[in-house]
Amino acid sequence: MEQLIQRSLSEEILDKTMMLFWEKGYFNTSIDDVTTVTGFNRAAIYKYFGGKDQLFLAMLQRFRKNVTDVVTVPLQTKTNGLKGMRDFFNQFLELYESKGLKSRGCFLISTAVDVHAHNKDVAAFIKDFLDDLRALFQNLLVYTRDEGMLKQGVDIGSVTDFLVGNLFGLMTLCRSSAPRQVFENHIGGIDNFISGLSAK
Repeated sequence: MEQLIQRSLSEEILDKTMMLFWEKGYFNTSIDDVTTVTGFNRAAIYKYFGGKDQLFLAMLQRFRKNVTDVVTVPLQTKTNGLKGMRDFFNQFLELYESKGLKSRGCFLISTAVDVHAHNKDVAAFIKDFLDDLRALFQNLLVYTRDEGMLKQGVDIGSVTDFLVGNLFGLMTLCRSSAPRQVFENHIGGIDNFISGLSAK
């Protein structure tokens, strides 16, 4: 049975499972929901994935690899500096409609909001994600400062936390289905804030 499932698991099925958890979250997704999406029976899902907790963690890992690592590309090269941060946030204007952010937000961030209710493996995964995200912003700010392009007196730690917090806010707006104009205004405010960090 396990070999049959391994042959049957396609990228499409894995993506559908990931989307299911992304849209509904852990607590609102039942094993019956998963069986409907995958076409496998409950016994097969438990045998192959090891249970709902392990399946959820696997889908978080898949999301980070297939979505988060792509979306954070503007932050991954420190020489992008402030422009990299502005590009990162502004890309969400396009992704809002085309990639289904509207009504979903970010799978990892929505999980982070409820991380206290999850098991230790999920909590550790989310902590690692947030630490890496914070480091991406911090590296760009440090480079900008070292190149003399950051306004004097800017507290890099505070700005880093502020930007991560604003990302949480943006993704929460998406998940709440707030009007697009509210979403655009929020990004505009972030963009103006980042521009104001420049020494020029």
